[in-house]
Amino acid sequence: MKAQITSFKKHNSKHGDVFFYVFFKDQNGQSLKSCIYPNMRNFQKWDKVVKPGMVLDNLKLKYKGLIDADSQFQVVGIKEIKKPVVVLETPIEVPTVVQTNLF
Repeated sequence: MKAQITSFKKHNSKHGDVFFYVFFKDQNGQSLKSCIYPNMRNFQKWDKVVKPGMVLDNLKLKYKGLIDADSQFQVVGIKEIKKPVVVLETPIEVPTVVQTNLF
C-alpha cells in the first residue's frame, strides 16, 4: 500500500518512555496511523523518513487503520501538504522538493 505522511505527534508512554503516532492518508484519502517507539529496532528506519509529505510504498496493514511499523517500506517521493500538522518539541526541516503524480 502507498500512503503519504501527513503529520506525527509525540506522546508519553504508560511504560515510562515516549512514542510517536505517525498519521497517513492513503491513495483513497483514508486516514491511517502507525505507532513507532524510539527503543524498538525498527525506529532507525522510521527516524529517517518521518517528515510530513513523504510518500511511502509497500506499507502493510496490521489491522484496519493501523500500519504495521515493521513494514519494509520504500520512500517513493514527497508531495506538498498545504497545512502539515507537526507537534514536536524540536521542529524538523520539511524538504521543499515536490514531485507530482505519485499516486
